[in-house]
Amino acid sequence: MVPPVVHVVHVIDGLGLGGAERMLVDIANATARDGHRVTVCITRDNTLQRAALDERIEILVLGRKRRLDVAPTARFIRWVRSNAVDVLHVHMRSSLSFMLALRLLRLIRTPIVFHDHYGTIEIDPSVPRWFRAGRRMIDQYVGVYERLTEWAIGAGVDRSRAITIANALDLTRLQASRKIDLRAELAIPRDRVLAILVATVRRDKGIEMLVEAVSRMTRHDRLQVLLVGGEPDPAYAAECRALVAKLGLETSITFVGPRSDVPGLLECADIGLLSSHTESGPLVLVEYLAAGLPIVATTVGNIGRSLERAGVPGFVAPRDVAGFARALEEVVELASEARRARGAIGKALITKEWDIQAAMPAWYSAYARAGARPSP
Repeated sequence: MVPPVVHVVHVIDGLGLGGAERMLVDIANATARDGHRVTVCITRDNTLQRAALDERIEILVLGRKRRLDVAPTARFIRWVRSNAVDVLHVHMRSSLSFMLALRLLRLIRTPIVFHDHYGTIEIDPSVPRWFRAGRRMIDQYVGVYERLTEWAIGAGVDRSRAITIANALDLTRLQASRKIDLRAELAIPRDRVLAILVATVRRDKGIEMLVEAVSRMTRHDRLQVLLVGGEPDPAYAAECRALVAKLGLETSITFVGPRSDVPGLLECADIGLLSSHTESGPLVLVEYLAAGLPIVATTVGNIGRSLERAGVPGFVAPRDVAGFARALEEVVELASEARRARGAIGKALITKEWDIQAAMPAWYSAYARAGARPSP
């Protein structure tokens, strides 16, 4: 049931191309479509996905340079006090630390729903000091993964205020994307099997494992791997490029860089890849399956584990280089019709499990619980 009209303000540092940002866009758009007032507050200045937001959504860009940058902070406080905000839907831990500081200082009193997308919980379960100090001010904690929710409870968030809402996306948007002919754009031979990994190039994404796995394939010359994503860790990106050169894979692996047209790129691919050592979602698997792609992926996060349990093939253990190489070679050797049939296995599942419209009642309930909690 859709609740009475509320004003939800999504708060995030920047609206770049990551999974958390894609989740924000799809939740905000769905909320606006349901007739609610929605504002997206970008606390810094990255507005790359701004055009993807529904035209009814207001955009507030603070442009802060530091956590408590005085002028942008004062502007935000004035704006919240004058705009009848019902709930702050806060994404990412850096944005949460900013909001908690304002609540602890009694500068704002608006209920906070914290949407925790933290992707490396399995290798870094530490609890920041600021989280311990401000956890009472989190009116509703929402983890995208059961292990995140248990982490929050262990960190002192009351169990009655901690729930899990799995990642979901606007499948209509994904399936309506315009096909981008990457083969023509990058002069990829038509006889090569085209595999795409969509991920920022950083250590937890396991790019080095993927490179090593490709090198172990009997016929890696039949495969073209495209790495689509930004490079926030230049040193690690340089290591990966050096490894590609050392293993003689320059013609098999290409670093494409960040792209804003990923759904269209996937329409021309043959395989979707995920080599991460740890994840909370990962949303990219939903994008692969929406495009009908077979996958070769490490079993990480709630989506990866759910798909493996449902019988979707192509999963291997994290850091299993040999297993990843075998699984990739198996899909490469399939006829194109057999690859499409394998992709259809997963595509049939996503409408039931990861459609944003199916997730919205849980979000409206979270907003209502946050608003009903007595102010600490």
